Amino acid sequence: MALQGCYACIKYLVMFFNFLFWLAGIGVLALSIYSYVKGINYAADSEDIKTFFTPLYILMAAGSLMTILGFLGCCGALKESQCMLGTFFFLVLVILVAEITAGIWAYLHQREAKDAFSKSLTKMIQEDYGKESIAIKTIDAIQHDLKCCGSNSPKDWADSNYNKFKINKITTDLLASTGVYEVPTSCCRTPENCVNTPVANVFGESIYKKGCVEAMEEFVKSNMKIIAGVGIGLGVIQL
Repeated sequence: MALQGCYACIKYLVMFFNFLFWLAGIGVLALSIYSYVKGINYAADSEDIKTFFTPLYILMAAGSLMTILGFLGCCGALKESQCMLGTFFFLVLVILVAEITAGIWAYLHQREAKDAFSKSLTKMIQEDYGKESIAIKTIDAIQHDLKCCGSNSPKDWADSNYNKFKINKITTDLLASTGVYEVPTSCCRTPENCVNTPVANVFGESIYKKGCVEAMEEFVKSNMKIIAGVGIGLGVIQL
């Protein structure tokens, strides 16, 4: 009788942890999809920056499997099926290895991701902003969200096509040499104050001074503890 009670306790404990596993799967899937959607907006059409999505694809697959397996694990424990539970634990190990692989890949390719982001951003600022809607939306979103201006600094806008579309090359070169040129309102600390003064001086206080590559790097570093904490928590649940 006591043995049956102990067995029932273990059974429901397994079901409980499988429920947590199912919730974790939903969390991983939701986070990876959200990161992918935000990344697509920032990446535009650059081939280089798409390497950033490799670990996200792995996490999407892992999250989907975790969600399915969490459900199957509960069913296996409820029906007391050794076959289902054995398959479940084997696939859990596969998922754990996939997540560790994604984490290692992301860590080892930090420099490549940064360089690709910088290259893509500089190209969009120098060549595409002002003539392609996707570039306008992408740059404005990055500068507004990260409170930055330009790829490395606001000076990236000085000789960009964005300024050349508005004024002739001689005037553009003259303004760039004096540090005065036009920047998008997404560079402005308070956009309302930039409406009447579209030409901004880089030494003024009306625009952000930090480049977006540096701002993105700081954003990632500031959230690494959260990312690491979530990863460790998921690993504990899976083990």
